[in-house]
Amino acid sequence: MLRQILEDDGYDIRTATDGGTAVTVYGESRPDAVLLDISMPQLDGLAVLYALRRMDPSARVAILSGDSKKSVIREAIQSGAQDFILKPFDVSQVLSTVEDLVAAA
Repeated sequence: MLRQILEDDGYDIRTATDGGTAVTVYGESRPDAVLLDISMPQLDGLAVLYALRRMDPSARVAILSGDSKKSVIREAIQSGAQDFILKPFDVSQVLSTVEDLVAAA
C-alpha cells in the first residue's frame, strides 16, 4: 500500500524483502531517501541503518516501527535516522517525512 501511495505521488521506489537485500539495493541505486522497517529478516532495520551509515554517511533514513520502546527510538536516532515513525502511522506523516528527506538530499 505504501509503495503504491509513494509511486502515485511521483516517487521512484525500490523495495527489499530483507535487510541484506536492502543494503545491496541502496548500494546499487543510492536513493534520495530510505524508509526502513526495524523488523526485517536477515538484518534488522538498525543493522541496515549501521551498514548504510558506513556506506554513505549522508544517507537520509526514516525508521518505521511498531516498537515504541524509548531505547529503540533513541538508538535509531543516535545511529543517524532522521525520523522515527511509529506504526500504525498516518500516510500523510510518511509522505511529509519522505518529502523532507528528499528535500534535504
